[in-house]
Formats: sequence, structure tokens, C-alpha cells
Amino acid sequence: MAANINSDISYVLMNFSLDDDLILSGRKHLTSRLSLCFNQITVSDFFSIEAEPDKPITDTNCPPEQIFFSLYHYDLEMNYSKHSRLKRVASSSARVLSAAA
Repeated sequence: MAANINSDISYVLMNFSLDDDLILSGRKHLTSRLSLCFNQITVSDFFSIEAEPDKPITDTNCPPEQIFFSLYHYDLEMNYSKHSRLKRVASSSARVLSAAA
């Protein structure tokens, strides 16, 4: 399920098992954006995340519960092995609000 709360905020609820490897990618944005995800993951073989080209971080003992925060200042790629199970609640904002002093 995915939806927009308003034109600046969207969210997605995910609950699925993988029959094949999955790559989730996010691309760098010039405007200020943020993403916040709450994950429950059961990894069958591997999980890797790559924020720098050709420098992936691969983990075979991925923590089952994660909080993931990204500001979209760089390209990001997450790889999950087939037969993994993912539950995720994610929110994304088109603007990052800053507090005035």
C-alpha cells in the first residue's frame, strides 16, 4: 500500500517474501528530501547496501529490526537475497523543514 498524505509527504507499507533477489534504489536529489524507514527483515542469504559506487557493505547477519534514515544526498542501493522476508513502513518528504533561530 502506498499513498500521499499531502503533496510533500508520502508513505508506503510493505510486507512480502522474495522469490528472487531484490534491488531497491534511491537516487540523489538536488532539493532537500528525507526518508525514514522502520524495517523488520529476515535475510535468507545476504543483505547489502551501497552508497558509494563499487563499495558495497554486505551483511549475512543483518539485524532483524532496523531504523533507516536518508537525506538523499547520494545515490543508494539496497540488495536483498531471494527467500528473504521484508516488513517495512517508510515515509518520504519532498521538503526538509528547518527551524528558524
